[in-house]
Amino acid sequence: MNKTNMYKFKHFIISLFIFIFIYGVFSYIINSSMLEKEKHYFNVEKVELSFKINLVLGRYNTIAKKIVYDFNNTPNADIKEKINKDLPFLKNNGVLDIEVYDKKNKFIYVSDYKERKEEHNFYSIDNYYKINEENKMVYVFEDYILNKGNRYKIEINFDLTDMVKSLNDVYNGYYGAITKNTILIDTVENLKKSKNKYKKELKELIVSNKYLFSNKIFNKKEFVLVKNNNSPYTYVFNKLKSKKGEEIISLFYINKNKHLEEMYFVISLIKSVLMIFSFLISVFIYIVLNQLKLLKENSYKDYLTKLYNRKYFFKIINNITERYSDISFTMLDIDKFKRINDTYGHSEGDIVIVNTKKIIEENIDSKKQILFRWGGEEFLLLSYGINKNDLINNLEKIKDKIYKHENKLSGNISVSMGFVMYEKNIEIDKQIEKADDFLYISKENGRNRISY
Repeated sequence: MNKTNMYKFKHFIISLFIFIFIYGVFSYIINSSMLEKEKHYFNVEKVELSFKINLVLGRYNTIAKKIVYDFNNTPNADIKEKINKDLPFLKNNGVLDIEVYDKKNKFIYVSDYKERKEEHNFYSIDNYYKINEENKMVYVFEDYILNKGNRYKIEINFDLTDMVKSLNDVYNGYYGAITKNTILIDTVENLKKSKNKYKKELKELIVSNKYLFSNKIFNKKEFVLVKNNNSPYTYVFNKLKSKKGEEIISLFYINKNKHLEEMYFVISLIKSVLMIFSFLISVFIYIVLNQLKLLKENSYKDYLTKLYNRKYFFKIINNITERYSDISFTMLDIDKFKRINDTYGHSEGDIVIVNTKKIIEENIDSKKQILFRWGGEEFLLLSYGINKNDLINNLEKIKDKIYKHENKLSGNISVSMGFVMYEKNIEIDKQIEKADDFLYISKENGRNRISY
């Protein structure tokens, strides 16, 4: 990689870093603001879900209390006849079955009788959730009734399928209930045939089922939000506990939040504009850095020959003298250059200068020698790491090649040279003057020669 490409690569890295920094900082600010908005909308959805669930549970509790009230107001009625009479109404309002127990936990009556194996504490009255033998999710309402002088425990079981159906019939979004092993209303098989607009979201929910019931989520929060990044679909879960306090069921709510959808659209638009803006800034900085570097380099270079100038020589000479040995300075001057300009014009003079520069560059070691345009028709050759005898032989070769070269108008030209080896304790200016003195000795002695 040459020096120019190295600087361009360096500027590219700087510009890339600036792009990442600008985009990263503003994205962080935007995302932080977005998280606050998401938190707000989620809190609203939590309140809404809790309110809606409590409305349905409130209806169930009202129905259950009415059943208990009717029993207690007809203490001599036959339990079986009374339940059978009211059963159609009760089933239409979400009642799955009614169980009645005496003090010995013996079944007195169970509507739609099936053998029960659960053990019941007669003195424990509670409302809770369970999964029955048919793998149905149930809300249990417990209380006491008096009948024919005896006290009985009554359990009224509500099917959560009815709760979910009620929520879906009344409210927007999609409501369901999920356990560790099953999902209420929609199974994976049903979803494949379903035209439900939340099909994709429900599939994702089923896949993540085990994770949802892991300790990471349900043992920490009453309400849980599960949401894909930048997706307007939110999943809000409300945990339902069993009689033992285990979190076995969760009601969930999937909704396409219009506020979030609008917010994500605006944010994606802002981020796109931000990316373009960051890119343009980084490109601008890349161009500016390259131009500044070019301007700096041009200030060290001669416009005609593209050689480094006297200013650059004094910039680097201290570094050269500290790092290398066998350093030398050679002054080269085109002989009778004024006559060329006066006879053939300045354009021919420029051609002669450029041709001379080319011949010299072709015959020096670019790793150990640097050619400078010192001024007018004068050049300075800085050499290091080359011993005196080898350098003088090389200069003789250059001198002869310049003389043999025929320019278009001015024909053959010659150069005179003055050469000195670097001396550590003498100022650089003094040593350049000494090389210049040797140059003029070459001119006085007939030109086209080297003096040292």
